[in-house]
Amino acid sequence: MDKIIIYYDAVCPSCQRDQQWFNHVIDKNKIEWCDINENKEALLKAGINPKEALTSLHIQLADGAIVNDIDAYIALLKLSPWLRVIAWVMNFKMIKHYLHIIYQKSVHERLKKSNRLP
Repeated sequence: MDKIIIYYDAVCPSCQRDQQWFNHVIDKNKIEWCDINENKEALLKAGINPKEALTSLHIQLADGAIVNDIDAYIALLKLSPWLRVIAWVMNFKMIKHYLHIIYQKSVHERLKKSNRLP
């Protein structure tokens, strides 16, 4: 596997914006997008629970390892030479913890608002 596979929610407007942004800042030859709503079989094959995929970004690294949540964003940011320093800062324990809380609250509110909360 040469590319990182990004399992994302294509129904989610903010996820669509994230996709556009990452496509702009990361070499498209390094990433592949997989809509979790249309590819449940791919999720299960990768060992990802579909409900968890809805509540947290999951990516499959080139070596096959699965990472999620803030660690997934950090891994993606590391793919861009200009954003590696941001990934480095995000990886500090307290910052990562705070970002995790904000991220989970945001996802919960988004899913609740769209009546898609598992």
